[in-house]
Amino acid sequence: MKAPLILAGTSMCLLGACAPAGVDLADAQASLVEAAEAYHQAAATLDTDALLALYAEDGAMMPPNGPDVVGLAGVREQVNGFTSLVDFQFSAGSPTVVLSAGGQMGYSVAEIDLSWTVEGEAVTERLRDVHIWTRADDGSWKLAVDVWNSLVPLED
Repeated sequence: MKAPLILAGTSMCLLGACAPAGVDLADAQASLVEAAEAYHQAAATLDTDALLALYAEDGAMMPPNGPDVVGLAGVREQVNGFTSLVDFQFSAGSPTVVLSAGGQMGYSVAEIDLSWTVEGEAVTERLRDVHIWTRADDGSWKLAVDVWNSLVPLED
């Protein structure tokens, strides 16, 4: 009789019933969606300060074909690279957001389109943008890891 009870308890934890006391998982989920959407809005308007406010102090960016960038100074430099692009445009689809069972971590995934102009020629990229978020002591969500990669298959 103990095995079914243990299995039921473990299943409840995996489904989110073991959140720390006082954590409202529905509220945590909704606020994570808001954070992911705030990121997309700040990226679309190239609002560097709003973007940086969403990152943890030790947050990391992992761009394709480049070295990892760790910490707010490095993130600022990376973001400034985008702001210097001519005719830069950013658009994102609705994010898929998944919350940890305890409500303290989560991730968001969205498809994004970037475009800009280089020497009069339009450049476009269709990307998958993956964010790992952690919940700060004040309840806000902070980006711990930001990684993106191409959705376009490699040509042979």
